[in-house]
Amino acid sequence: MDDIPLSAQGKYPLVSGNFSLSNGDSVTLFPGTYYFSTLTLSGSSSLEITGRTIIYVTGNVDTRGGSLTNTTQIPSNLQLYGMGPSVVLLAGTQMHAVIYAPTADISCSSGMDFFGMMVGASLTLSGGCGLHADTSVTGTSSTTRKGALVQ
Repeated sequence: MDDIPLSAQGKYPLVSGNFSLSNGDSVTLFPGTYYFSTLTLSGSSSLEITGRTIIYVTGNVDTRGGSLTNTTQIPSNLQLYGMGPSVVLLAGTQMHAVIYAPTADISCSSGMDFFGMMVGASLTLSGGCGLHADTSVTGTSSTTRKGALVQ
C-alpha cells in the first residue's frame, strides 16, 4: 500500500482502515494502489488524485458531502473497486473514473456529470446526474456506449 499523506489540516485520514475527510479538509493521493475499509468524504472535503490511482474499498463508499477529483480527467487513472453494499456519489461537478462495484447499489445525484465506466448491482440516478461513457476505457465501443442492466 502506498503512503497516505497528512491532510491539509494536519490530520491522518486513515484510521483503522477507514479513510475519512470532513470539515473542508483535503488530501492529494500520490499515484499508486490503496486499500480502505470504508471511504467517506463529508463537510465539503476533497480527495484528489493526480495520476494512475487504484482504490479498493471493502465497505461503503460515501462522497455525498465532499468531492473525489481526478485532475487528469482520464477515467482509467482513477479506478475504484467497491466490495461493499453501497457507493454514493454526490457532487455538483464532474467525476472521471472507472467504478467496479458489482455487489453495490450505486447512486449518483446532485447535478454530477460522470465520465468513464460503472459496474454495480444497481444504479440510481437523480437530481440531474449525467453519465457519459468514455470510449478510451477498455470494454466501451460505439456499440456498448449505452447503459445496460446485467443480471
